[in-house]
Amino acid sequence: GLTYTDPIAIICGNPEGVECVPVRVHDACWTSEVIGSLKCDCSQQLAQAMDYIRDEGCGIVIYLHQEGRGIGLANKIAAYAVQETGADTVEANRLLGLPDDSREYTAVRDILMDLGVKSVGLMTNNPRKVR
Repeated sequence: GLTYTDPIAIICGNPEGVECVPVRVHDACWTSEVIGSLKCDCSQQLAQAMDYIRDEGCGIVIYLHQEGRGIGLANKIAAYAVQETGADTVEANRLLGLPDDSREYTAVRDILMDLGVKSVGLMTNNPRKVR
C-alpha cells in the first residue's frame, strides 16, 4: 500500500538466508514511547523485543509510523478522551467515525524479502494479529 512515511528496519546480525528470524513489527506509539503514557504498554513491548533480539544475536524490529492503529496522533488523543467514558479502543474509534484499524503492512513483506529472510519467528503480544 501507499504510505508517505518511511518504515525503519532495526537489524541485529545478518538475517539473510536465515530461518525463523525473530521479527517484531512495531507500530509507532508517540504517547507511550515519548511521553510515557500508561494507557498502553507499547514502549515496554518495543524494549523487550530489542532486548530479546540483542540477546539472540540476530533479528529485526520493523518500526512503522502508524500511530493509533493508523489513525494518527490527533485522532488517537481524541479516542483517549472517548475511552475515559468507558469505551475500549475499537468502540472509541467507531464513535468518532474512525476505522477500527487502518494499518498497512506491505512494507514489512518488502523489507523481509529485500533482506533475504527465509522465515520469521513473529514476536507479538497479540496472536490474533497473525494471519
